[in-house]
Amino acid sequence: MADEELKFQRGDLAGVMAAHSHVGDWVRDFEKRYGSRPIYYGPLDRGARKQRPLNLIYITKEPVFVHI
Repeated sequence: MADEELKFQRGDLAGVMAAHSHVGDWVRDFEKRYGSRPIYYGPLDRGARKQRPLNLIYITKEPVFVHI
């Protein structure tokens, strides 16, 4: 997926939350429970292994997002 095709840039969790209320609801609940906010990673690639802490949301196919 080329960068120009991406609707949300890596790190743009606020944009994802604004566009998809279910993601916003989930992130707010996660923050309340665990005290941290995941990072929006974008499409998953091998580089995600290097992210620390491993607290990422990535897109599979809009409107489906996954948390690891």
